[in-house]
Amino acid sequence: MVSKKNRAIIPAAGFGKRVGSPPAKELLLHPQYHKPQIEVALEISLKYDLEPLVVTREEKTELLSWLKKHYPNIPIQIIQPSKEWPDTVLQSKPFWKEHNFLILPDTDFAPHLILGEMKKSLINSFDAVFACFTPEKNDLQNWGVLQAENKKWFISDKPKTWNENAKAWGLIGFKKEVGEIIFQSILNSYFSENRDWKTLPLKIDQLFLSSFRDLAREKN
Repeated sequence: MVSKKNRAIIPAAGFGKRVGSPPAKELLLHPQYHKPQIEVALEISLKYDLEPLVVTREEKTELLSWLKKHYPNIPIQIIQPSKEWPDTVLQSKPFWKEHNFLILPDTDFAPHLILGEMKKSLINSFDAVFACFTPEKNDLQNWGVLQAENKKWFISDKPKTWNENAKAWGLIGFKKEVGEIIFQSILNSYFSENRDWKTLPLKIDQLFLSSFRDLAREKN
């Protein structure tokens, strides 16, 4: 039985332009597990005691039918069209729990047990925890990025410049009361002219992934 204090937020509102705009990109098969990518995200969430919430749109009828058939007890939030994925997460705010974890369904990360470490960080008084990695060739301009400078934390979406402390992030864990700060900062960065860095005035822990893959990007 999953904890009522831990929520896995799984955004599934996009239409997969990078992978040919299938009716439900989340139902594309995971290359390692050979099952729908969203099913892998749901299984991982449940394994690590997180109650999943799938956030999607009413137009995604194929995904909704699949969820109703295979995971009828998983809560689904139907949202209005979003500006970008951070807005999708922000629209899920009424369903946030004490501890929340963003898991993008078209990604693959290791080790999965890092979710347990992230929960411990939130319990131990951190406001947020980011599971980070270094992309190939250290090319950070195509990723969401976290960096430290002068004992402060900053975040940017696909930045144009960065410092030596910058790392791409793959997972975000956050307490309910700070989620809006994080995702509004990412959204503001995305829509700024120079992909500006936004300050995160939070107590942040940074953990590291051994690998992270954007499966949709690999299809490009």
